[in-house]
Amino acid sequence: KKRRGRSYSVSGSLDFADLMSISGNYNKKDSDFHKLQQRLGTGNSDESYSATIKLHPNIILPTRWGIKTPIKLDYKNSVGTPKYHPLSDILTDPENESFDIKEIQTITEKISLSTSFSKSTRSTNWLLKRSIDNVSLNFSVIQNNKSTNQIFNETKLNYEYSGSYVYNWGKENYISPFTFTKDWFIIGNILGEARYYY
Repeated sequence: KKRRGRSYSVSGSLDFADLMSISGNYNKKDSDFHKLQQRLGTGNSDESYSATIKLHPNIILPTRWGIKTPIKLDYKNSVGTPKYHPLSDILTDPENESFDIKEIQTITEKISLSTSFSKSTRSTNWLLKRSIDNVSLNFSVIQNNKSTNQIFNETKLNYEYSGSYVYNWGKENYISPFTFTKDWFIIGNILGEARYYY
């Protein structure tokens, strides 16, 4: 049989200055579609779409604060439909109401949310300079949903938290415990100029 196979994709993005960006794409491939170097298609029709939203709420804060709090929301969905019913040569027909086509489809869904906190500038306040300026936080949550002809529903939920505190010592943090030996002969000059940094 000579059957025509089609494949196409559509994508787009929209930016709202530095505040927010939205992007998405849609892909569809028929079960009979294949590349020129392939003899046959995969036997499954694949359909997928995704959307991503990136938000930067810190833009409403004063620039001198240097606070970065990006938020990213991502959604992906894909559906694989076999060309034939399992263990038969009967073509699947989405319009056939006597059979629930979802029972033989492979459906995967992924939803993720991530955000972080950090500072890119140094505060003038002594306390803030040694506390918030050196802290960075990260948080993400990912949910995966999957169903196949053998699995009714499979859900995985993953949370990740992380944080760090970094303090850099200044270049003048040293001690010279042997300065009193400067007047000693030969070795006194070496010990007297020795610096031990911490």
